[in-house]
Amino acid sequence: MTLSLPEDVEPHLGTDADLSDAHRPGVYALRLAKPGDVQTAWDRQFDSRPEWFDAFAEKPKTVYVGSAGDVLRRLEEHRDGDVRTTVLTELCEIESLRNVWLLPASTDRHEREFEERKVARLMRREHPSIFVRQA
Repeated sequence: MTLSLPEDVEPHLGTDADLSDAHRPGVYALRLAKPGDVQTAWDRQFDSRPEWFDAFAEKPKTVYVGSAGDVLRRLEEHRDGDVRTTVLTELCEIESLRNVWLLPASTDRHEREFEERKVARLMRREHPSIFVRQA
């Protein structure tokens, strides 16, 4: 499965929003589908394993949390996989969009990164059985 955009974003925009709001800054969470044999798939694709690899391999579900100045554009990049890929989205298939948290249009990169860390910490605390990785 992969992202169907902009359709997958629309339910996360709220009742007073329109599709142009999906181009605002925000934080997003992607559900990822891990390959059947994570260790072999990883070793085939990468030269070394990061310190978080064991936690990633052990947990049954994975969520990737990121942020962007234009959420819809960044989700399109994830879907298409040809610009600014991440290690996890190179290895894992995007299963679905879990959530989007839109921020005010004036939000700068540092504020987005702060919000991204907050969302990732909250998800880890509320869903300890899920591996949550942030950018």
